[in-house]
Amino acid sequence: MPTVTALFRYPVKGFTPEALTALEIDADGRVRGDRVLAFRFADAVTPDSDGGLDHWPKARGLSLMRFASLARLRTTFDAAERRLRIHDDEEGLVLDTVLDDEGRRKAAGGSPAPPTPVFSVRTASCPSTSSATG
Repeated sequence: MPTVTALFRYPVKGFTPEALTALEIDADGRVRGDRVLAFRFADAVTPDSDGGLDHWPKARGLSLMRFASLARLRTTFDAAERRLRIHDDEEGLVLDTVLDDEGRRKAAGGSPAPPTPVFSVRTASCPSTSSATG
């Protein structure tokens, strides 16, 4: 009989997983807080559609498959607080921000508000958050 030995979710699509002791499963079968965020390229203005849902392919943003150095980053996301934390294995905590407009600018490197959003938030699996895009 199969045995579950570890639980993971990927708060930021394409980045390293977050180890958890428990997972919340939404009514639609998805893991709450899994792949709810993405760092996408500025030219990725509109999402693809996948089964009627917005979909951002990994190739249109930062991901381990294209940028292996991202493997040293650890991400956590608190859906209730809308807080993203990114730890660097060498540098320690590099980002700790609530994902409001100011926090999104901070995550983008402190630049003025970008013409396109930095984050995509899939609210279907994270109902306590509102869309950070737009």
